[in-house]
Amino acid sequence: MGMTTMELDAVKARLMDDISQAYSMDDLKSKLESMYFEYASDDEIWLSKDYGRIPGIPSTKEEVKHEIAKFQQELSDGTLETLTEEEADAEILREMPWLR
Repeated sequence: MGMTTMELDAVKARLMDDISQAYSMDDLKSKLESMYFEYASDDEIWLSKDYGRIPGIPSTKEEVKHEIAKFQQELSDGTLETLTEEEADAEILREMPWLR
């Protein structure tokens, strides 16, 4: 984010004013967080958040290895469930009819 010196000084003055008006530690944390999200790039925000575990998505190396092994086994057994593009489109439209 490129700024002139004058713009940077204005932002710093606003930040100092916002910080000085905090009435509690929670309010200060809230102000600092909102300032961070206002000035940080989308990539910085994404990397800073702790999203925790997402249900159904493997999150450890062991879970990923297990899912890959399961996929390979189903593929070799011929039991892997697949959909054609048309079947997938129809299923999506059934679940989300507003997309029609």
